[in-house]
Amino acid sequence: YLCGIPSLSALAGFCHDYERRLTALLKRPVRFTGVSWYLSHYHLLSGKSLQEPLSPINTREVSAIRRPGLIDSKYCDLGMDLIIEVHIPTGGSLPFTTCLDFLQAALPTRFAGGCLHPPSLYEEYNWCTVYQDKSTLFTVLSRLPRYGCWIYPSDADLRSFEELSEALALDRRLRPVATGFVFLEEPVERAGSIEGQHVYAESAIGTALCINPVEMRLAGRSEERRVGKECLRL
Repeated sequence: YLCGIPSLSALAGFCHDYERRLTALLKRPVRFTGVSWYLSHYHLLSGKSLQEPLSPINTREVSAIRRPGLIDSKYCDLGMDLIIEVHIPTGGSLPFTTCLDFLQAALPTRFAGGCLHPPSLYEEYNWCTVYQDKSTLFTVLSRLPRYGCWIYPSDADLRSFEELSEALALDRRLRPVATGFVFLEEPVERAGSIEGQHVYAESAIGTALCINPVEMRLAGRSEERRVGKECLRL
């Protein structure tokens, strides 16, 4: 059902991991209170990836390593920009402006089951910037290329696959996307569970809106704030 846009739960998990890494480096509480997601380009990769050898053919003797079976999955190269609202306490010996190096060092290398690569060093591209003035930030965001799109959840209340198919046909901006998990029962205590309570759940399919940068630019700063607030509802 889904191909093209990583799940919104993967975005939320990435930001949570980023927040924990940055907190550990700065040794002070850090809060990520908002995130906006802009996709600049997407390229679907053809073919199947060959798995690395990882298991011996015979376990009781020295033998060649056997490859696992091929898994037919969808892979892509994705270019994106993340705008994250970061709150760092001002007290302490470390000024806020010097946190840029820590922001770069704390960036996770995994996202949505793939590897996350910043731009190469030879490109000399400033891929991490800190803005303390929202007007300056919006000026930069308004110049993003129009061939990309902003991603954030929609308000469509879909309860069946038929309603999902009909909504996608009526609104070309909608895309199906994994939105998290739905509990199948109330959390209960179960023997052997890692946490105190355990619950069975299934992945949920929802919709995300692909908003053209021109629409956001014309809507002004109110739309830019809405993008961040909507993504907080993950």
